[in-house]
Amino acid sequence: LLLVIALVMTANYSEAASRKRKARVPGHESKVEKLTREANNGNVGSQFELARMYYTGDGIRQNYDEAFKWYKKAADRGDANAQYRAAEMYYYGRGVRQSYSESAQWFRKACIASHHDDRSKGSAFQKASDSYREGKYKLAAEQFQAAWSRPVVKHQPKPEPKPASASELFTP
Repeated sequence: LLLVIALVMTANYSEAASRKRKARVPGHESKVEKLTREANNGNVGSQFELARMYYTGDGIRQNYDEAFKWYKKAADRGDANAQYRAAEMYYYGRGVRQSYSESAQWFRKACIASHHDDRSKGSAFQKASDSYREGKYKLAAEQFQAAWSRPVVKHQPKPEPKPASASELFTP
């Protein structure tokens, strides 16, 4: 009888402790709830962060379908990093049906939105664009991805030649 009473008391205590942990403080919401609310209201930063959390399983159960949904929403609003992540998800088929064509399109948008199509990357970006026009979508996706990952090199004018000194001008 004492064993039964002890088991019942333990079960009741565990249940009460579980309810207490789940209870919310009025006016306080979890990070995921806050991000979801903000993301639903169109906040691109929250859409990207929520997607990242779903993708990595950071503080939430990993879910590629949800990650893609939120990356795509942010990508549609012009976020270059979200466009890049959506392209990767299309490329690998995570959370969405694999499509090299869609992947290449989103990598291209990401390059343009982040100015990775500038003159310093012109040849890499141009090769990717040519591959895309030729219907080589997988190759184009890989080339756009490579163009994105190259550091942007700023063009600097060549320094003017230093004028010769008087002694250099008049040497016998």
